[in-house]
Amino acid sequence: MASIDKIYGNSAQYDEFYQWAAANRRQILKYFYPKGNRPAKEQRPIANLPEGEDNALLEVCDIGWVTDYIRFQYGK
Repeated sequence: MASIDKIYGNSAQYDEFYQWAAANRRQILKYFYPKGNRPAKEQRPIANLPEGEDNALLEVCDIGWVTDYIRFQYGK
C-alpha cells in the first residue's frame, strides 16, 4: 500500500472515523493504526486503506472530511 492511501487526522477525527467504521464497515478496522497517546490536535495517520476501500468509502461514508480527504488524494 502506498502512502497515498493513508488518512490523517486528529484524535477526535480518529474516534469519529473509527466509530463509523465499527458500525458501518467493520472490514476496514484492520487498516487502522493503534490510537496511542497523542496530543488531541496533533495530525497523525489514522488508517492506511487499499485503493478499493478508498473508492468504496467515497460511495458509502457520510463523514465529509474523510471523503474530502480521499478525493483530494486522488485528485477527484
